[in-house]
Amino acid sequence: MKYFENTYCSKPFGDFEISPDGMVHVCCPSYLKQPIGNAFEIEIDTLLSSNPLKMTHESMVEQDYRFCSWTECPAIREKLGSFEENLSEDMFEYNVKDVRLSYDPSCNLWCPSCRGEKCIVRGEQRDKVMDITFKTVIPLLKSAKSLVMNGYGDIFAARSCRAIMEELSSKNAPKLQYDFITNAVLFSEDNWNKYHNLHDMVNSIRVSIDASKKETYDKVRLGGDWEKLMTNLKFISRLRKNGVIKNFMISFVVQYENYLEVVDFAKFGIKLGCDQIIFENIMDWNVLERPDFLMQAVHYPDHLNHKKYIDIMQKLAEIKPQDMLVGSAINDIKER
Repeated sequence: MKYFENTYCSKPFGDFEISPDGMVHVCCPSYLKQPIGNAFEIEIDTLLSSNPLKMTHESMVEQDYRFCSWTECPAIREKLGSFEENLSEDMFEYNVKDVRLSYDPSCNLWCPSCRGEKCIVRGEQRDKVMDITFKTVIPLLKSAKSLVMNGYGDIFAARSCRAIMEELSSKNAPKLQYDFITNAVLFSEDNWNKYHNLHDMVNSIRVSIDASKKETYDKVRLGGDWEKLMTNLKFISRLRKNGVIKNFMISFVVQYENYLEVVDFAKFGIKLGCDQIIFENIMDWNVLERPDFLMQAVHYPDHLNHKKYIDIMQKLAEIKPQDMLVGSAINDIKER
């Protein structure tokens, strides 16, 4: 008897993600590592009929999930969908519904935990980025339901993101809802008002901050501007209160430089009227030298400050309501 018999996962039949290297995935790359091809090298029609995509879909049809990370995927760890409950004529047809974009690294900040220097794509790289934006991404988005961008840069710093925001509206992409990830330094009222066409299309705005005071922000968010950020956060908060956007989130990458500020950050998010406050442990993106990363990874049990980190994080249990606080750092504490 198959372990996954009578189960169903819809992700690989609707997801479309372009990673920083151009690789296209039909689920989160952490959970389904096999890409279906490279958007910088392969035309969209070829991608959507590729052998890797066919093999991935076969693994879902045959219910063996052979390309999936069984121990990592939350759907597999918790509970996959029921085959019978999802039974329909199109359950095994691939239609791009949920798109995530991180192929344009252009950003106005260069945070030490993410990259070593400021990056704005130029020249040949910019041409490649813009080529797939117009040939692949925008046509797909016209029939998609959701778009997460930018997972690797900033929506206002990346020319490709600005092009998408200029080209799409509820008229030519009637089902599309945006989920923005931004550092918000450029998310001013003036910039927002340049894109009236998408004001009715924004589901969520997630702002990466990583600090609750200017002194720390200046260390962990190089190139940022604390005063502009505070002004723009108040503006985004007004958008949420007025119902222009449906969800407002702020996020905090927990590391040695800032872990003492997690409680103040949570209180700050509540004051802003956020729907969620996200605490993620720092990850090793091979940007920092290994000793430098280990110095920042205060969540590692062998870190000299780990006990203090645990004590500080557990104080978040006093913050109400608890369901506002999410992320890997929160999960670590809840599992203790």
